[in-house]
Amino acid sequence: MKRSRQFTILLFATAMPLLGGCAATVVPPADPADPRPAFILDHGRHATLVVVDSSGRPVRYAFAETNTDPGSDFGFFRGLGALLVPDSGMLGRRVLPGSPTAQNILATVGMTVENLYCIAVSGERANRLQRVLNLVFEKNLATATHDPDWNLEFVEHPEDYWFGDDPNQAVENWLIELDCDVSGITSFGDWKIERPAGELPAVCAEGSRKSKVESRK
Repeated sequence: MKRSRQFTILLFATAMPLLGGCAATVVPPADPADPRPAFILDHGRHATLVVVDSSGRPVRYAFAETNTDPGSDFGFFRGLGALLVPDSGMLGRRVLPGSPTAQNILATVGMTVENLYCIAVSGERANRLQRVLNLVFEKNLATATHDPDWNLEFVEHPEDYWFGDDPNQAVENWLIELDCDVSGITSFGDWKIERPAGELPAVCAEGSRKSKVESRK
């Protein structure tokens, strides 16, 4: 195991010059049944995900290392240190007030958003993902703490935080569960959304927002 981890570190170090300019490309599902919006929030070096529940409430989720500053650099060297000494992971959640629209989410998220991307996913997939995340959150409520910088409640997560499961890769995993195709490198926080075949569902009529916004509510 030790030799395997050392090899992984060497592989990342060797590939670093090639990976730095790679964006993660997300292709949402085409013509999802019972379409529902989901929002990728790009905060600069990391991302969080907003999933709309069956009641129409926007719920924001994040995965982070314990005591992580949301403005921290989640690039290669931070990931390398986490790979050597994995820290405990935390799952963040908050039900946002108001309607599930890009404008409302930007107004209520409570931290800087550099880019917001709206994608349409199936209601069944959204429900399935939320059942899993909410179960983890509810089972660990005794460990809940509020982080004002992230503007989220965090609980202990059963997975350790390391370079292979950073905030961006957590979002990648959740997007895959929502039936999105994700390719490229997510750990550098550079996202590209490609429109799927067919008509864009009305739930994402607003499209994406690329203006930098910061709010505190």
